[in-house]
Amino acid sequence: MNRIQLKNTVLLLLLLGVQSAVNSVLAAEPDVDGMRDRLQACAGCHAQTEQTATQAESRAQIYYPPIDGKPVEYLYQQLLNFRDGRRDNPLMQQMLAYLSPEYLHEMAAYYAQRPSTHVPVSAADSVELTTGSERARRLVESSDGDRPACTACHGDDLNGDGVAIPGLRGLGAVYITAQLGAWQAGTRSAREPDCMADVAKALDGADIAAIAQWIANAPPGPDLAGSTAPQELPVPCGAVQ
Repeated sequence: MNRIQLKNTVLLLLLLGVQSAVNSVLAAEPDVDGMRDRLQACAGCHAQTEQTATQAESRAQIYYPPIDGKPVEYLYQQLLNFRDGRRDNPLMQQMLAYLSPEYLHEMAAYYAQRPSTHVPVSAADSVELTTGSERARRLVESSDGDRPACTACHGDDLNGDGVAIPGLRGLGAVYITAQLGAWQAGTRSAREPDCMADVAKALDGADIAAIAQWIANAPPGPDLAGSTAPQELPVPCGAVQ
C-alpha cells in the first residue's frame, strides 16, 4: 500500500468513526421536531450518549465537551458567541455563520432537554487525584491572592449561572486542562475584562492539572440547570456584561 492509499484509508476510517457515533445517538434519542436529523454534524463531535467508560474517556481526549442537559440559555449564548466571533473557533463559526438567533435557540433547547452525561475518571487519574486531592480542593474552593476560587464564580455546586457562567461538573479532565491552557497561552479569549485569562495565568501547570482532576471526579449535580452562582462576582468579568 503506497502513501496515498494509506492516507485515503485513514481518512475513510475517521469518517466511518464519526458516522458510527452519529448513528449511535440517532438510535438512542427521540426525534424532537426534526432537530435530531438536522444536528447530525453536532453529534459527530459532541455525542456522549450510552457509551462505555472506556469510550467516554477516549472521546474526552479530543477536547469536545458534553453539551447534553446544559441550561438552554447558556447553550444559546455560547452558540451566539461562536457565530459572532466572541469565541474563537473557525469550524464552529463556519457552521453557525448563516443561522438565525431563533434557530440557534431551537438548537439549544434540543440539547438542553437531553439527559446530561458525565465522563468518568480513569483508574490512573483517580490515583493522581487522591494524591493531590487536598491541594485541588483548596484551589477549587478557596481564593489565593488575586485569584478567586472556582466556586466564587461558578457556584458552590459548580453548576454556573445557567446563562453566561458555565457549569463545570461532567467535563473531562483533558478538556478542562486544554481550556485553561488555551487561556494561559492567549489562544482562547473572552470579552474584556477577560477574567478567565487572568485566573488561568495565575496558575501553574500542576495547579491546572489538580483542578482539572478534581472537577472531573465530581459527578453532575442533581440539577445542572440549578445554580448557587453568586449574584455579584469577586472580579470584573466581561463575559457576564
